[in-house]
Amino acid sequence: MKARSITQQGRLDTFFSISRTVTTTTPAAKKTETAVTPNKGLKRKAGATTDAKAKGKAAGGSAKKPKIKATNVLRHELETLKPGRKVYIQQPGSLVFFKGDKDTALKNCHETLKSLQRENQQVESKMDQTS
Repeated sequence: MKARSITQQGRLDTFFSISRTVTTTTPAAKKTETAVTPNKGLKRKAGATTDAKAKGKAAGGSAKKPKIKATNVLRHELETLKPGRKVYIQQPGSLVFFKGDKDTALKNCHETLKSLQRENQQVESKMDQTS
């Protein structure tokens, strides 16, 4: 770090002494109190709650869809990596990561994606049969 010259230090001292005197001599003005009204947010219509329940029952088999989307993103990210790259693979059921090969991670990702898609198809077929 470069040392300050005497003139620079003098300017800084003057600035801080002036700002200190200004802040201490200025009387604090009282703030006028305003009534704070809480934000009640948006209100839903009475008919909207019944529609949401119906949608929830119809889309009950789509619980795996976010996992499928995340696995698709992971697959795409792994496919776009350069060949021979190393990746960190999370151990199942823990927060521990180990360095692994891109190809093995991609293979595991494909297997996971296929199993999730199979489960989703089975759930959707069951939902179609019960309807």
